[in-house]
Amino acid sequence: MKTIQKLLASGVALFSASSAVAQTSAGSLTYTPSLVGLPGGAAVEAVPLPGILLVIIGASLLLLGVRALRKYGRRHCLGLLLAVCGTATVFASGTYIQRAVAVAAIINLGNSAGDTIELPTGGFELLNTSGAELVIDSINVASDCSSNAPAGECLAGTVLAPLESCFTDFQCTPAVVDSDGDGFLDNVDACPAQGDQGFGVDGFGCPNPP
Repeated sequence: MKTIQKLLASGVALFSASSAVAQTSAGSLTYTPSLVGLPGGAAVEAVPLPGILLVIIGASLLLLGVRALRKYGRRHCLGLLLAVCGTATVFASGTYIQRAVAVAAIINLGNSAGDTIELPTGGFELLNTSGAELVIDSINVASDCSSNAPAGECLAGTVLAPLESCFTDFQCTPAVVDSDGDGFLDNVDACPAQGDQGFGVDGFGCPNPP
C-alpha cells in the first residue's frame, strides 16, 4: 500500500511540475494548426495524450493485483496479470510525463488552436503536446538577441507532428548606454543619472561640486 501511495504521489508531482523556469525574454513565437496534407482544409482534431490518468489506472491495477495475490496466493493468475499490467502501465506513462517536464527545459505547445508564447533565453525544447499537427508561423526576436542555431532549430514554417520537438537557444546582450551623457557608460558610472552640472565629473562619473 505504501508503495502504491508513493507511485501516485510521484506521478502527481511530475504532472503538476512547471515546464519552464523564469528567464529573460528573447522574443515571441507564434504557432497555428497545420493544414498541410489535410484534404479540403479539414479541421484538425486533437488526439488524446497519455498523462496522469494512465498513472492512476496503472496504480489501481497494481493495487488490485497485489490484493488478489495476498488473498489467494501467488498462483492466482488474475492477480498476477493485474499486477504486471499495472506496473507496465505506470512505467509506460512515466516516459511521457518525464519528457513533458524534464529539467524544466521544455516548453509545451499545448494549444491545438494555436497560440503566441514568450521565448526565454537559453536552450529550450519546444514540444508539441497539443495532439494536433502544428506549424510555426513566426518568430520575433529582440534586436539585442541572437540564436546559437541549435540542431533541430525552430524556424518559421517548421511543422511539428504530435510529440515532435524543435529547439531554441537565444543569447541576449543588452546595449550599454550613457544615460546622463557624461562620457561614462552606465555599467561603470557611479552616478548614471547625474551628469555634468557645469563643473565636470570626477573619475567615477559623478558631478563635481561647484
